[in-house]
Amino acid sequence: MKKIALILFSLALIVVATGCKKDTKDKENFSEATKSQILGRWSFDSGSIITTNPPNPEKTENLNSRPGMYFEFRASGISFNNLEGDAEEPYAVISSSSIRIGEYVYVIKELINSRLVLESVQSNTTTTIRFTMIFTR
Repeated sequence: MKKIALILFSLALIVVATGCKKDTKDKENFSEATKSQILGRWSFDSGSIITTNPPNPEKTENLNSRPGMYFEFRASGISFNNLEGDAEEPYAVISSSSIRIGEYVYVIKELINSRLVLESVQSNTTTTIRFTMIFTR
């Protein structure tokens, strides 16, 4: 009886271990696919900064594009943008739905060949700031 239980336990352990390896590999594949889609130059189209600080009313600042504004993701893991002067920052695709640029993590709200929407939410005990950027190619 103990032999059967040991064999069943061993088989269950192998199945679980094999399943975990596949999940990690799938996540890496999604991240690489996302990185390949993001690579290159994206023109800044528009954006917004929404600040919530209860009990005050929500404040929205719309960000408009100017000719030549862009964000570029390079294969080296460095991003370049000229949104507020020239800036280079490291970036890393964390998953198929998130990217770290500099010290901020952005949710990838939309990513297709011609459109990229990034959103970051920063909060402290009193204020929440939602920063959204829309890019096109």
